[in-house]
Amino acid sequence: MKSHVQAILFDLDGTLLNTDSVIFASFQHVLSPYFPSREWTNEEKLSWLGPSLPVTFRRYLPEEEIEQAIKKYRAHNAIHQKDYVTIFPNVKETLQSLRDGGYSIGLVTSKTVPASIIGLDLFELTHLFDCMIGFDEVQHHKPDPEGILLALQTLQVIPENALMVGDSVSDIVAAQRAGVRSIGVGWATKGASSLQNAGATYMIYSMDQLITLIQTINT
Repeated sequence: MKSHVQAILFDLDGTLLNTDSVIFASFQHVLSPYFPSREWTNEEKLSWLGPSLPVTFRRYLPEEEIEQAIKKYRAHNAIHQKDYVTIFPNVKETLQSLRDGGYSIGLVTSKTVPASIIGLDLFELTHLFDCMIGFDEVQHHKPDPEGILLALQTLQVIPENALMVGDSVSDIVAAQRAGVRSIGVGWATKGASSLQNAGATYMIYSMDQLITLIQTINT
């Protein structure tokens, strides 16, 4: 018998909100004093999308510099979200429709919860979430399943009755490790094929397709 979907978990950056530009700007703001003449390639900038801040900064800076770098990054990112961040099409309408349909909605992100709320508030999305699990809520970050499992525990939903929607390989792998079916988004900056190759259970190419997909799964 099919498992009935009761909860949908979402990544934030690259899934609900287009935050690529502010992420790139914030990393360059922090790293430029260390590498003043360096030209960052598109491939290198793409590698900044997905991993947690400590993981990325450790590629460039000594351990004793990491904490200060993260503080500087977060300060820049918070100030400039309103200048760079946009919402992907049909996101707000889809979240509202899911909520109206009685589904539980969670956020599982590599950002801290306060930083996530800044972006969500720009588009009046915060109230649509029943729980938010961020970098500051877990010891182990995606692709570790801890964040997903904590969200499901909070929502009181078993993994078989949940879906995880994301734009990165770490979202797909974390879902697999948590025993949750995954949905890759076709607008992922790194390409839909990366999510398909990672083993995404389903793919959607516009957010409103999520409603039809869930209806099909629950039929």
